[in-house]
Amino acid sequence: GGTAEVGEFSLISVKAGYSEYQKLMPLISASGAKIKDSDFGSDVRLTLMVIKSDSERFIADMTDATNGRVLFELCGEISDFI
Repeated sequence: GGTAEVGEFSLISVKAGYSEYQKLMPLISASGAKIKDSDFGSDVRLTLMVIKSDSERFIADMTDATNGRVLFELCGEISDFI
């Protein structure tokens, strides 16, 4: 077995409507981000884990992809297994 590696991740909060959420899911999957938490109420709120060095590019790419209609905010950092 391989050794587990710990990496630094940024936590990114996402607030989206349901139609934006459906467009986002394939992009989130393709980016390698992990969904840490999700809450489905009047809108969709996600907490994503993104490798820290990728987080600014991730937010920029996702903001472009959603034409600025989805709110992405850095909300913390976490160490976890890659």
